[in-house]
Amino acid sequence: MTITSKNIYQYLLATDGVNQSLRPQPALDPANVKIDGRSTTDLLRFVDEMAAQIRYYDRNNLPQGDWRPFFEQFRNSAGIISESELLAMLAVKKDLSPHLALLLAFLKIYAYAKDDLNTLTKKRLDYYYEEVLRLQRSAPTPDEVHVLFELSKNAQPVLVKPGVLLDAGKTAAGLPLRYALESEQVISHAVVSMIRSSYTDANPTGKRIVFKADDAAKVLNNTLTAWRPFGSAQLPLPPELRTMTPASLGWAVASPNLLLAEGTRSIRMSIQLRSFKGFTSPKLVLTSMLNVALTGEKGWITDNLTLKAELVPGVLVQDPDVENPFTLELSIDIPESLPAVTAYNEAVHQGAYSTQWPVLRVLLKPERYMMEVLSQLKVENVGIEVEVKGMKNLILQNDQSVQPSDKPVLPFGSAPMVLNNLYVGSQEAFSKTLTSVGVTLEWQDPPESFIDQYANYGNNQIAHSAFSTAMDILSNRNWNTRLVNNEALFNPVGTALPQLVGVNKTSFTTQTVNTPFQRDPALQLSGGFDNKVNQGFVRLVLTGPTRSGLGNMPVEAPFEAFGHKTFPFAYTQQVILLSQYNNIGPKPELPKPPYTPVLRSVQLNYTAKDVFKPDDPNGIDQYFMQDVFGPGETAKSDTALLIAPQPGKGALYIGLEKAAVPQTVSFLFQIEEGSVEGEALLRSGDLRWSYLAGNRWRGIAAADIQEESTGGFQKPGIVRVNIGADATEAHSLMPAGMRWIRVSVDDNPQGAAAFSKINTQAARAKLVLPDGQARGYEAHLSAPLPPETISKLVVKIPSIKKVMQPFPSFGGHNAEADDAFYRRVSERLRHRNRGVSGWDYERLVLEAYPGIYKIKCLPHSDTDQSLRPGDVRMVVVPDWRKRPTGDPLQPKVNQNHLREISDFIRANYVSPFVNVHVTNPSYETLLVDCKVSFHPEFDPGYYSTVLNEEIKKFLSPWAYEEGRDIVFGGKVHASEILAFIEGREYVDHVTDFELYHRHEGESFLGGGIGDMEIGLDFIIGNTPEATIGGSIGKTISVDFVVGIPVEIAAATRPDTILVSNSTHRIEALQAGSKVCTGTQQIGIGQMIIGLDFVPIS
Repeated sequence: MTITSKNIYQYLLATDGVNQSLRPQPALDPANVKIDGRSTTDLLRFVDEMAAQIRYYDRNNLPQGDWRPFFEQFRNSAGIISESELLAMLAVKKDLSPHLALLLAFLKIYAYAKDDLNTLTKKRLDYYYEEVLRLQRSAPTPDEVHVLFELSKNAQPVLVKPGVLLDAGKTAAGLPLRYALESEQVISHAVVSMIRSSYTDANPTGKRIVFKADDAAKVLNNTLTAWRPFGSAQLPLPPELRTMTPASLGWAVASPNLLLAEGTRSIRMSIQLRSFKGFTSPKLVLTSMLNVALTGEKGWITDNLTLKAELVPGVLVQDPDVENPFTLELSIDIPESLPAVTAYNEAVHQGAYSTQWPVLRVLLKPERYMMEVLSQLKVENVGIEVEVKGMKNLILQNDQSVQPSDKPVLPFGSAPMVLNNLYVGSQEAFSKTLTSVGVTLEWQDPPESFIDQYANYGNNQIAHSAFSTAMDILSNRNWNTRLVNNEALFNPVGTALPQLVGVNKTSFTTQTVNTPFQRDPALQLSGGFDNKVNQGFVRLVLTGPTRSGLGNMPVEAPFEAFGHKTFPFAYTQQVILLSQYNNIGPKPELPKPPYTPVLRSVQLNYTAKDVFKPDDPNGIDQYFMQDVFGPGETAKSDTALLIAPQPGKGALYIGLEKAAVPQTVSFLFQIEEGSVEGEALLRSGDLRWSYLAGNRWRGIAAADIQEESTGGFQKPGIVRVNIGADATEAHSLMPAGMRWIRVSVDDNPQGAAAFSKINTQAARAKLVLPDGQARGYEAHLSAPLPPETISKLVVKIPSIKKVMQPFPSFGGHNAEADDAFYRRVSERLRHRNRGVSGWDYERLVLEAYPGIYKIKCLPHSDTDQSLRPGDVRMVVVPDWRKRPTGDPLQPKVNQNHLREISDFIRANYVSPFVNVHVTNPSYETLLVDCKVSFHPEFDPGYYSTVLNEEIKKFLSPWAYEEGRDIVFGGKVHASEILAFIEGREYVDHVTDFELYHRHEGESFLGGGIGDMEIGLDFIIGNTPEATIGGSIGKTISVDFVVGIPVEIAAATRPDTILVSNSTHRIEALQAGSKVCTGTQQIGIGQMIIGLDFVPIS
């Protein structure tokens, strides 16, 4: 920075601007210069001195002194008595001499003439201003107030017409204060029951993440005095300080195919996708980016699931007008140890899904930042394939009776015959669209060798391969579909091993091509198989061995099935042979009893698959898009997406209870001025209004927004919107039982000011001035009507239970008084409605905006603190004592108001080549860090709080005391604050005192590392103590303060105001814990010029 620039900044730092109280000029007060300004005392003194000049002659015509003795009663030892002494004398003395009485009567009458004479200057000024210059005084403006109505409990909505009067009491002069409603209002029972918000944040690479707040009022602004309507940026904050939580977006599928009770289960979901135009992507492995969950009996099943997910592109075309194909493949393996996947239960799962089927939910992990990819894909169809192995909870039945599934089973009865049947039923499996099915048979104590088992039956062809079965499936109440024919009953490797009898996918399709097996999700199997059952079973038919298959041997009783009919004959034959045995040759052996087949266990395996289109529902399967606060089911012709579209970068959700539809809802948004966090401001047209109908957000047309007086959420005001008749209370996107209104912005959610309250049944009323004149209402119009003043109507309406006025009135002012008129005109004559000098700009703004208390004009300055010819920056401070909201230590003007001021000045008073900027001050905070020992009789805990408040008042007295000015720039010495603290009666002594000057950026006059000094501005250490993340964790502003303590805190910029921090670090010392040893270094080297001594020449 050059020397010239530094000199300019030194000048800008030294100026303080001007406030409203400094504008009046004494010379403009007609009472300041009077033609006859003499008081009664002055006139009596004149009479007394004149009497001394007149000689008195007695009756002999001889001089006897002067006439002063005639007026002796008007004198005392100090001279002529004062007017108060004169009044006191007249109050007790009733026998004045006639000449004195006549004199006082004359003076009394002369006072009227004198007062009239003294108005000559005012009359001359009025004549010049009003008659010559033709300037007129401003008319009075009635103030306005926002009121809220509440209906009686069972009352019907009531119409309140414009002009209905509200009672605000009386003025100090006894005149009635009546406010008239400005517009028609239908009062209903609708109230705000819940407010939520969402905010779309982005990481440094621009990838998005959505945050949500279940209670929007907990997302406070920087001053903790109000809340952000659209949320706020969360990524810059550490997780423990975030006031919003990441929203998990994704999708969910509900299908009867997902009923998976037991066994080893697998789910394969194949989603056919089509991209938006021009989008391409390589193959992506999404396994680590997704969270999956399934509905279980006791809650969501999330642990121990094996997930694999891939996004596979089809044949891609690099063309901005082409929608490319993709496939999303998900596989989920569910081990046998996990519980059953059961139907969705709202009481248990609390996911707001409207379905009777199990739900598979797939959510994107927010911190993986995949929104940009998945939000570009549209869902064309969804395939759900399941595979189950090892189902044991089955219905088992032979031709005689139902068999217990948990005990050994006689599959073909106690004496099996060919064509005997084993029925295997499952409500789960056969209610689905099967693609394969198999039954695993585990036999109990089967013979190791059937040749040995049946060695003496007269037939040597009886091997285990001879025993066979067929499988039929029940469909449409018939068994015409044979899936398997002549399958071995026993495992060829070993009869004790499990044997699978079934059909794979290809064979199943071939076998059922003529009679397709169709699913029946409503299938109920209450017992075993009978002729009334439509489907739900397969049967195993004992098909071998047959007589012919074994050569019809033995001839007398050919062997079939398991030989139960052949055994008596074979046994008889062997007994006869044994009786005839003569010990020559092999000895005949008796046949073993036939094997009666017994199953130790029966397990069912199956696969099933269905494909459906979300935009053309089949009435069974359901597709949900998981939005920020709940899921929404896609309906016919809807565009199904993987990621629900977000309504811009920020949204506010307002839940209304007791809201009948259709109706007009009138909201009062109480907004904190000066709380916009962003640089760009929202306008009314930036707000997108909609209401929830079912699970669809219906946009509210501009014509249905009857009033929007907040200026795009920039200032307190009323918004009146029409809600359509299709607004519902039953929905899943948002909590049910309320009707929801959403306000969203496409961009710049930081451009809205912070809210303190949202109310319904709001109306605006204006003060009624008789004949438009403010006579008698001057005192009222000089200050806002206090909150809670209005509580009733002038004429009571029975249906209205209560009238409330939660906030002060606004916008009113008196007819222009003489002093204001003279001030305005004199300033007008000087600046001539042109902004040239800083003086001009300051007066133009203060005159046009009475709510601005102080202004400082910085010529040749822009908002970047740079010297820029042609730019003018005005720093304004609001009248904080009249503001119902905001931080009193850092008063700020609403950004919308700043924009209004800038537009007003630019449009009316400056050259088009001037760039006008209007900003709030830069507040630099002073933080005191010290340890205080209190006198024993004072409670340390309580008086630590008292001391904190008194330090705030000492550093920022203007925030607490009427009439104290707020000062730009300046400096504060640490020793002044220390002396103030030690001067408190409850303070014994102070130790470890430090003053921290906290501000952003660098000083205009330096601040770079080249301007710093080691040991003063910063300290270099070899082994610094660990703070954050160290072995002993510490917290900023609790265990330590970021910054370097200072002896003198001086403003670093021309727009700076030094203010107290909201809290100070005051540690109360225990008595005797630390002794103040005093200073160890004394001398001129330790003193400060201007503080400890002042040099003089």
